[in-house]
Amino acid sequence: KDNRFFSVKIGRGRHPAKEIDFKIDTDKDFFRLVGYYMAEGSVMGDNYLTFTFNKNEKEYIEDVKTLLERFFGKAPLEYPEYKNGISLVLCSTLAARLFKQEFGKGAKNKKLPSWFMIESPEKQSDFVKGYWRGDGSVTNKKYSWGRKTSFRINTISETLAEQARDILL
Repeated sequence: KDNRFFSVKIGRGRHPAKEIDFKIDTDKDFFRLVGYYMAEGSVMGDNYLTFTFNKNEKEYIEDVKTLLERFFGKAPLEYPEYKNGISLVLCSTLAARLFKQEFGKGAKNKKLPSWFMIESPEKQSDFVKGYWRGDGSVTNKKYSWGRKTSFRINTISETLAEQARDILL
């Protein structure tokens, strides 16, 4: 099933929060966006969903811009290069709260929800693609006994590390 319903509380201050119910097409592209979020994304406050890439990762920047516009109906702001990085900021309380609620806020607290873990391998492979593009690396070392090639994805979230391992198995 490629559609999923979500419910997010919107509102602050002296007015009570309202539950907003909405549907998102949780296809392989959405899974890739989640992968990018795990690697390069963050939630600022409760209203901004941000992604920060190296200035040379133009293909990934364009991919995230397209995905954000497709899933949330608005283009992110692209900030000028700062310390070799390019930041994309989506001003959307709905998107920010959805990602915070479903995928965690702060690198140490990132996680995948249970529904994500039982989705199709095809969708999960696109999650790995987005995650790899942001936090993946390859090392190729030569030793006296031969060559060793290692593939790795870095995270400080123990939960996400275990979940990514489970998806790869």
